[in-house]
Amino acid sequence: MSFIPYTQEEDFEFNPEYDDVLEMILNPVMWKTNISVVTLLEKFITYWCNKKLDGMNVFIAGSIGEGMGGLSGIMQIKSDIDFMFTFNTYLVFERHYPSNHQNVKLFKLVNSQSRPGYALVQILSNTFEESYMSANEWRSCNEDLNIDEILQYFVGTDTYATPLYHGPAVTIDFCPSNFNDKLLGPIESMDFVCGIHCNEWPSVADEWFERNRSKWPSGDMIAHVVEMGCDLVPSGLPGNVGDDKQWRISFVRAERHLIHSLNTAQLKTYALLKMVFKNKELGEDFHNAVSSYVAKCSFFWVSEEQDGSEWIESHCMKYLWLCLRKIMHFVEEGYCPNYFMRNCNVLFEKLNIMQRRYFSHLIKNYTSTECFKNRITSLPVMTGVKTTCSGLMFLLPTLCKSPYLMDIIHSFIERYIEERFGNLIFNCVSIPSNDRLRDSIKEIRNVLCDFRRNALSSDICMHSNSIQDHFIRYFTCVQLRLANIAIDRDEVDRNGRFEILKNLLSQAKLTIPQLCASDIVQLAHVFFTNELYENTLKIITQMLWKFENVPCFRLNGLNSFNYLLSSYFLNCTDMSFTSVCRPVCNIFFFHLEESILTFDLRLELFLAKVEMAENDEQLAFYSYVNVHPLVYAYYMKYKCCRYLGRNIDSCKVRKELEKEALKDASQDYHGLNLLGCCLFECGHFEEAVKVFALSSRKRGQHKSVFFHTAILLRNYFKDR
Repeated sequence: MSFIPYTQEEDFEFNPEYDDVLEMILNPVMWKTNISVVTLLEKFITYWCNKKLDGMNVFIAGSIGEGMGGLSGIMQIKSDIDFMFTFNTYLVFERHYPSNHQNVKLFKLVNSQSRPGYALVQILSNTFEESYMSANEWRSCNEDLNIDEILQYFVGTDTYATPLYHGPAVTIDFCPSNFNDKLLGPIESMDFVCGIHCNEWPSVADEWFERNRSKWPSGDMIAHVVEMGCDLVPSGLPGNVGDDKQWRISFVRAERHLIHSLNTAQLKTYALLKMVFKNKELGEDFHNAVSSYVAKCSFFWVSEEQDGSEWIESHCMKYLWLCLRKIMHFVEEGYCPNYFMRNCNVLFEKLNIMQRRYFSHLIKNYTSTECFKNRITSLPVMTGVKTTCSGLMFLLPTLCKSPYLMDIIHSFIERYIEERFGNLIFNCVSIPSNDRLRDSIKEIRNVLCDFRRNALSSDICMHSNSIQDHFIRYFTCVQLRLANIAIDRDEVDRNGRFEILKNLLSQAKLTIPQLCASDIVQLAHVFFTNELYENTLKIITQMLWKFENVPCFRLNGLNSFNYLLSSYFLNCTDMSFTSVCRPVCNIFFFHLEESILTFDLRLELFLAKVEMAENDEQLAFYSYVNVHPLVYAYYMKYKCCRYLGRNIDSCKVRKELEKEALKDASQDYHGLNLLGCCLFECGHFEEAVKVFALSSRKRGQHKSVFFHTAILLRNYFKDR
């Protein structure tokens, strides 16, 4: 591969302000957190899919798999999600016949003689006749894989169009108005590819680990990548419609591992390169013909040739220039070598002579020293962030390196993932008929135990310990809540239920000091729904006492995020990373719990279900109710005092509940409704009506407040 000379010039370096802007767009700490979340989600989806089809493995590729899914959201560009499915029941080998292949259907990889990077998948049989698997035969082998059913559990129904088959992928196009992911922004489509995994490194790529290089990738990275093997995807040869027996050799796992291992300078360079391609800086014609995979190949080649391990953050513009010049060289030659298979041309028959000349000229002009820097700093996403933060530019370095800001963002991600995982977990249990409910709960609890033990492994911990610790606690609390639902309250008395919960807590090895506010409230919720009111009070009273004089900020949306930032700037309170006033996540209630909740919450859940069915036409059990943990804690404390006949205490707690629920009324619609119910229960009719009126003004599109008001009026006039 030819080396591209480049002399670094001072005026090509990023100004500090643009370096800070780039840090805001893709913060390295946030990136590692995103990787951990994607890895966690990937493992859980694999567990869930195995409930439907045994032996399935799920791999998330593309920008989201690389931890850069939020980049499209910041750029306000629609993105897609790429999934690869493989099965443990199928295995490919090339040179080394596997010693242990029981209950596995074996295939042999035979490298294509006509096109490097492609292969035939030979079906091993006792006959002397050689036969090879075609794409149509492979699809028939996977008829049990119901894409529609999988999608229903993740995004609901009627949010996507009919699946379309193109090449090896099944593409699901979403209706833009119906599917907008809270963390990743608008999702345009999902691509599902079913492949066969090969545990063996293919001979066609032997040159990759044998080639001479500097320090990147390191020896450990190379060894890890080789152990990953490769995947085979039934794509067929481009331009050869009649031959569907050619399979493309894919190194998507190796590519993602290398991306996950980037240092900060490489990460920022790669982000800039993706921004150039996502924004189609070189024109529609160029980007329609030259895929982003060519850009990824160029980045890998430049990282290897220029020793990415030694890159300096302030020189990102230089490395981006080198990548674009590398692409220019590829386009001129009409030959882009795959990073792992030098003899495989990614641009094979993609460009004619006229396109090669024109496109290389475009890149040459774009990378001219006179205007290159200006073009990069003028990217819409760069100018947009700079304009948005124009009054805060002097604070950007502090923001980007603030552990408190990172804590806020972590909490936002944790809340989002709790919601997503909560849906998945409770949906897994909600599907069977009621006579199998307890068996289903036991089954999903076993899955969660196994998931905690095996899936929360070092590859997640490597990127973010806090995410791992958080979800270990979260899954433990979910297990307790599931076990609580399965308790037969008609057969087991209160003392018996207490012994069951005590044993469950002992098995979970949870202690109050380990738990955050949300976890403690979930634990108290388990005792509260079993009418163990004294125990509930013991759990939540100490926590509430801790928060009496220290603000506990909720994290429910952009308003609360802005409030947290402004408090940080104004130094209103102690907001250090270890402060007890760290943001908290809401408590979610699902329909599976409906029978054990108070009447007030059952009504909220019922109306949430009705609204979801009317508005989005999604699956009913996707609806839920969320309440701020401190609001729900005071609500439980109030109810406990009422049930125990402590009327004076209940009046005091009711005032505390009112104070907490009204702190940020716009962010806690369901909490206001619970407050209104408690006020009426205490005989404060006018105050209850005012709270319901406030709730209606804040969230008039929701119906539950009107039902609460109607019940209040009926009971009020009934007693007159």
